Amino acid sequence: MESKRSELLRASPRMFENDLLDRFSRVHHFVPLAIFLPVIAVFLYLGFDRVGTGGTLLLGLGGYLFWSLSEYWIHRAIFHWEPEDGWGAKLHWMIHGVHHDHPNDPLRLVMPPAASIPLATLFVIAFVVGFSSAMASMVIACMLVSFVLLAPSIVVGYAVKAAERDDIERGL
Repeated sequence: MESKRSELLRASPRMFENDLLDRFSRVHHFVPLAIFLPVIAVFLYLGFDRVGTGGTLLLGLGGYLFWSLSEYWIHRAIFHWEPEDGWGAKLHWMIHGVHHDHPNDPLRLVMPPAASIPLATLFVIAFVVGFSSAMASMVIACMLVSFVLLAPSIVVGYAVKAAERDDIERGL
C-alpha cells in the first residue's frame, strides 16, 4: 500500500475552475516529442543544405549551449522567483510551483504546449530577426532538440527520486 505522502505528491490539483483550461494545464511527457520532432526535422532540412556538415555541427553546439543556458536562467530567475502573496504567488504556483508541490504528478513534468509553443515561437522570431535564415534554422533546430531531450531526462530523474523515496519509506 502506498504511503499517504506518495499519494499527496502524486495528486494533480486543479489550477483552473474552467475544465478546458485545467485540461490544458496537464500534458503527457511524450507530447512535446510529438509536437516538436516534425518542427525540428523541418528546420534541419531548411538549414543543413545551406550550412553543410561543419556548420551544422557548430551551430548545433551553439543551439544546445544556448538552450542549456536559457533554460538554466529561466528556471533560476523566473521559475524560482517566489512572491509571498497575491497574483504573483498564484502565477508562480501555476507556472512552476505545482511542479514542486506535486513532483510525482506524471502530467505536470513538462511544460504544456499552451505555454511551450508560444515560448518557442518567441525564440524562433528572435533568431530569424537576428541571424541569416540558414543559421537561424540550424540554431532553432538544435535548441529544440535540447528542449525535447530535457523532457525524458526530467522523467527519468523523477522516477529515480521516487524509487529512492519509496525504498526509504519501506526501510530498504
